[in-house]
Amino acid sequence: HQWKKSKIERTQRAKMTASSSKHQERRQQKQRQATKKKRKQKVTWLELAPVLAIFGITFGVIGYVYCMYGSTFFLPPGYFDYKWTAEQWREHLDADGRTMLLIGGPHKSGTTILWDAIRQHPELSSFGDSFDTGVSYSEGILMQSVYPKFGIGMEFRRDNANKMEGLGKYALANENLVHWTEDRPEAKQMENLALLMNRFAPFWDNVNATVLVEKSPPNAVISRFLDALYNVNSTSNRPVTKFLFITRHPIANAYSHEKVLLGQVKFNHLLENYVKVHEYMINDMPKLRNRPKLVRLEDFAMKPSETLKSIFEWLGVDSSDEIVHDILYNKLSRPVDHDPNAKYRKIWCEKKINKANEAIKAFQKRLSKLKLGYDIVGWCDGYSFDVDEKSVDEFQEF
Repeated sequence: HQWKKSKIERTQRAKMTASSSKHQERRQQKQRQATKKKRKQKVTWLELAPVLAIFGITFGVIGYVYCMYGSTFFLPPGYFDYKWTAEQWREHLDADGRTMLLIGGPHKSGTTILWDAIRQHPELSSFGDSFDTGVSYSEGILMQSVYPKFGIGMEFRRDNANKMEGLGKYALANENLVHWTEDRPEAKQMENLALLMNRFAPFWDNVNATVLVEKSPPNAVISRFLDALYNVNSTSNRPVTKFLFITRHPIANAYSHEKVLLGQVKFNHLLENYVKVHEYMINDMPKLRNRPKLVRLEDFAMKPSETLKSIFEWLGVDSSDEIVHDILYNKLSRPVDHDPNAKYRKIWCEKKINKANEAIKAFQKRLSKLKLGYDIVGWCDGYSFDVDEKSVDEFQEF
């Protein structure tokens, strides 16, 4: 009996211990939950600020990019590509007297304002704005993969600092990398014509227009290559390509580059690049299938109506005064600045450059060979300044 009683007591104590242990465990669990809840309640907006800031910056950048380049920027290249064959494009380009107008020239020389005016013509079809194409200034070279982009748009990458690529210096690279001609094997392949046209076609507002327009400043150094590619295996008795080049005073062009590049490229390199672009461009002009046209930004700025009229006559489209007036005063996105070089001429002339400096005279000699009609020595006529030899440092290396 004592043994049974002792066993019962031990069992009861064990149950009580187990119950107490469970109760204690539940109490500790509740305490832990309460502690976690208190900790959660203690999280303040200040603690969330870094996370919110990251989300805010991310969505801000995405929003800015979308406003600049539209949804196309976020889609893979080729998302909108046509699926035409090379033969279909060859037949399409050769039909109905169609023309591929290719605009080029030095960067910062007025290619965009001239393109903006030309594309307003009802018989011409061009790309839309950057929001439509997803690339800066709707330049075709940035959309394709057939020929090099020359580092355009990559100027501020760290690994680009010592390379001859990008704005203001791409023409200073080895000629075989920059100066593409009809001798390139890529110019003889129909597949490349199809790749190019299929990529561009979705962004022309009317692929059946009389004149299809593509604008990229580096077209100036690859004109012979493009001339061969767009006419490859053509059965037409006329070339489909026409080239329109635009240029600008070299000092104004160099200063305009400096403003964009934030001084990353030396002034003498900008001038050297200007000369090289023009040497390639001008030497290639006589070798193009159709007679090209060269326009100076200063002439377009001073006489926009006459310049546009001559371009339309050269293209063989309606060049009536009504068309030209409607473009310049109703359709152009911004008015034409009649003296686009004024602020840069002011900067240059107020530096009190010595016109007799040997470096300036040497550059003037090279510039004169291009026969563009630009003058460095006389650009400051009308400004009064004293000779200051120290202010010509930009020219010494050049």
